[in-house]
Parts: sequence; C-alpha cells; structure tokens
Amino acid sequence: MTIPVVEQKLCTGCGDCVEICEANAIRTVGEKARIDYNKCYNSKGSNCRTCADVCPRGAIKLVD
Repeated sequence: MTIPVVEQKLCTGCGDCVEICEANAIRTVGEKARIDYNKCYNSKGSNCRTCADVCPRGAIKLVD
C-alpha cells in the first residue's frame, strides 16, 4: 500500500490537490498541504494517485 506524503519544502499551497481530492482528505494549513490519512482512500487500500499527479511542483510523493 502506498500513501501520499507532502514534501513541505516543495509545496506552495496552490490548492490544486485540495480541489481534486475526491475524499476531501487534503486541506491547506499555513499555506501548505496537509493530508488527513483517516479520510485518504490510500489508507483504506486504494491506489489513488490523483493528488500526486495534479501537483505542479511534484510536492506529493507516494511512498510505501
């Protein structure tokens, strides 16, 4: 199972990931993306990668 992790130094807080997340698991806090793993589909066994794919800075990585 992979989960999305935000590399804070790369995140600009643009909000693209917030807008596209179907699980509503991402929000911006202090102009940085934060993931609520209780809501994230990947924490429930899915292989969603929408947030990582949409990030223009590559700040969201999928890790094991």
